[in-house]
Amino acid sequence: MTRPTTPVADEQIARAFRSLAEQHAAQREPAERRLAWNHLEHRALAGASARRGPAYVARWVVPALAAAIVLLVGAWLRQPSLDFEVSGATVKDGEIRTSAERGVVAFSDGSRVEASARTALSVSIVGQHAALTRLARGNLRVDVRHEEETDWVFLAGPYEVRVVGTKFKLGWDPDAARLSIAMLEGRVRVRGPGKLDRLLSKGEALEWPPLAPPSAPALPEPSVTATPELEQRSAEHAAPGPSRASGERSPAASPPSAESATNWSALVSSGRFEDVVDAAERAGIDGVLSARGPAELKALAHAARYTGRTALALRTWQVIRERFSGRSTAQQAAFFLGRIHDQQGRSS
Repeated sequence: MTRPTTPVADEQIARAFRSLAEQHAAQREPAERRLAWNHLEHRALAGASARRGPAYVARWVVPALAAAIVLLVGAWLRQPSLDFEVSGATVKDGEIRTSAERGVVAFSDGSRVEASARTALSVSIVGQHAALTRLARGNLRVDVRHEEETDWVFLAGPYEVRVVGTKFKLGWDPDAARLSIAMLEGRVRVRGPGKLDRLLSKGEALEWPPLAPPSAPALPEPSVTATPELEQRSAEHAAPGPSRASGERSPAASPPSAESATNWSALVSSGRFEDVVDAAERAGIDGVLSARGPAELKALAHAARYTGRTALALRTWQVIRERFSGRSTAQQAAFFLGRIHDQQGRSS
């Protein structure tokens, strides 16, 4: 079996399993047996005592109650356990891996985990409505159906994400030891090193460890060679008037579509990164990069990075530096360019 690159502490795994076991032991079998016994005992003994007396109760009612308890417990034990099926991915030695395509883990209770390309994870069923999932690398889109006893735990490196019914996106980069979460519905609790213990609700996102602010000391900037095409674009963007004839229209200068800067930024804030990239591709990447404003391009750069489209993220940040040179946006672009290159091992 392929071992995860980042080991999980035994205490962390033990705590997850212990919590699930204690919850089910406390909430399910003892409570149901006690309530069933009290209810049946009260009804049967009260009625029988009034009609027949102690001898009848001892001979007939008590055995009947015992049989009823056995049936109730047997029915509870026969309840179907949680199960899952994997599609679009390979399973080897218990590890689920996707290649260039996405994969889906569909659970019998209607829950669903979508794994993006080049993702590795494993799933362990620990209860009727409980599962332990370890994300070794990659990105997940999670939809956990809520039940009374739902208790799912996701482990990503040294981090633990606990849910009871929600939708969110989870990413783990073992090389950079970086966790990312974007909430779509519900709420989760995130725990990890560095005293991390945080509740996240719908619309909130988290990257841990936090990114340094753009005002941090400047990183070495990658050398840039301005091509004639880029210089021409910059000149056209900075020119106060149109450089073409009034009846001539450049495809790259098409006006923004309905996905405005506010909408794209809002989509990124809510974790809908794929929607931003899809919208940019429908509009045409070249046209977007040459005509859209800084807010839209920043949203596109972040969305591209979060969805694993590193080349598009680098290209977008580079265009921001060139088109908006001298502004704070260009400084932020330089920071994120340096960070991406550094995470890829190209510190120079």
